[in-house]
Amino acid sequence: MENKIESLELEEMRQQMQTLREQLDEQLHVNDKLVVGQLKSTVRSINNRGTFFLILSIVGAFLSPVVRMEYSLSWAFTVITLICVLRSGICGYFVTHMIKEVDIQRNTLSCHAEKVIRAKRYNRILDIWDIIEGIILCVWLLVEIFVGNFFVSLSKSNQIIICIWAAFTLIVAWGCTAAVMWRGNRNFKKLLDMLKHD
Repeated sequence: MENKIESLELEEMRQQMQTLREQLDEQLHVNDKLVVGQLKSTVRSINNRGTFFLILSIVGAFLSPVVRMEYSLSWAFTVITLICVLRSGICGYFVTHMIKEVDIQRNTLSCHAEKVIRAKRYNRILDIWDIIEGIILCVWLLVEIFVGNFFVSLSKSNQIIICIWAAFTLIVAWGCTAAVMWRGNRNFKKLLDMLKHD
């Protein structure tokens, strides 16, 4: 009788263990889907950022000649600006697309982490390069505007307005640039943290 009770208890424990295993497997599957979903979302955000800046650089390249004619800027400045803007957009696009959404399920997490570390390093180098180029181009632009025929031909009140507009534009541009760079680096860090955590 005791053996029968013990065997029933053992069978009941086996069934409970089987149920717990099934629940654990289901929970692990759900967790894996959530983690992969978060990884894909972050990678998509990084890729979209690169695509957006490539499109923005192409639009900027088309606007450079218009700005040149409007403010009587030199051809040298316009050509260098075109080269810098396109270089920034193209390099940024390729760095942000080093990590691909489709690779998440194909590659191991360590392989993916290596790609993210490499992309993050290149992104930092590009950020520094963009800042240096931006400072040089801004100084050159101010010299072109304030020394050129366009500025001299304006009345004193219009010259003051141009100076205020230039200062305001520079402050806004540098603030936006800093925010964009911070957000881009934060996305790389977030992705690395998720990969290390898993």
